[in-house]
Amino acid sequence: MAVVKRDEQIINRFLEQFELDRLEDSQFKQIIQVWERDVLRLPEESKLASGDNLKLLKQSTKKLIGRLDMILRKAAIRSLLRGQKKVDKDVLKEVIAASKL
Repeated sequence: MAVVKRDEQIINRFLEQFELDRLEDSQFKQIIQVWERDVLRLPEESKLASGDNLKLLKQSTKKLIGRLDMILRKAAIRSLLRGQKKVDKDVLKEVIAASKL
């Protein structure tokens, strides 16, 4: 395990394997809200935990926290590179498709 902790490339391969216990929809929604507010911290609220965005995230992540983290971080980076202040549904779909999840 010590090698995994020291090598960023190795540990990143394991991140998406951390599975959340079978969460209720409200709990999964709450995790997304916390991630958006405390991890991504974009200039504007993306409302990732509502409507179509929530459906996309539930389907694509299979409630694996590593996948959720990967998708949300990539979507945030892609949005900022495009000059956007929040993640929109189109960017979220692009990241999910590119991630082949």
